[in-house]
Amino acid sequence: MGSRRVDRAEGLVREVQDEKHFWRPRWEQAGDDVGILKPPTFMLEPSEVEALIDKARERSALIVDLRGNTGGVSETLKHLLGGMFEKDVKIGDRRERKGSRPQVAVSRNRGVFTGKLVVLVGSGGPRQP
Repeated sequence: MGSRRVDRAEGLVREVQDEKHFWRPRWEQAGDDVGILKPPTFMLEPSEVEALIDKARERSALIVDLRGNTGGVSETLKHLLGGMFEKDVKIGDRRERKGSRPQVAVSRNRGVFTGKLVVLVGSGGPRQP
């Protein structure tokens, strides 16, 4: 009976680890000049976003694959985009009961990614794992 509990506990730990692994952003390189970023969600810590921007700055081109991205925190998206553009970028409008407010990613001005950017998006909306 005790070994079954241990096996079940180990299985649950593996499931949690697998899920955490699934939700972390993936970074790949295509040669020396092209980086590929696939964030399955925008639920990242600021330090994670900074690390991704730092990696991107080292490349002359970046592919951001948003296919299957499930969304997340708008502040994370703003932070990421602020490190990708030399000027502020309007993301969209946030609709509220009393109207709407523009959502803007404020540029860091210095230390931004200055290479070519390609963004891949899907047509069917976010997919759940």
